[in-house]
Amino acid sequence: MRLTYLLNRKNTKHSQRNLYFQSGVSSEGKDSHFFGIHGDWETRRLFIGFGYKEVFNKINDYTEKFFQTGFAPYIGDYGGLHTWLMIKSKNNSLANEWNTFPVLKFFKGNFLVEFGYDSQADWDIHLMYRF
Repeated sequence: MRLTYLLNRKNTKHSQRNLYFQSGVSSEGKDSHFFGIHGDWETRRLFIGFGYKEVFNKINDYTEKFFQTGFAPYIGDYGGLHTWLMIKSKNNSLANEWNTFPVLKFFKGNFLVEFGYDSQADWDIHLMYRF
């Protein structure tokens, strides 16, 4: 089970900033869980994001960090399909190295899908539906 909660949002005429709290617990029990924060700032053309997560499980506890930046190749209409071309750098404290890879992000309405791939870190895929 996973929860992402919007802590703060700031809208201006030309941009939006978001800060989220995230947490989750595994079906394996309360000893396998995580918590963290992530945020972003975006205009209709530019995007910058970050994240920090503490992960606890029965085998290894670790942290994950990421930074992401990108741009929209076109300005989508309100309610239309939006596309982002991005670069993401991710660090997992178990490997203690940064991996940087390309990411494609698409969203329309309340649905978002993000695909990234790095030969060392494998697939980085996110699906989200906002309620």
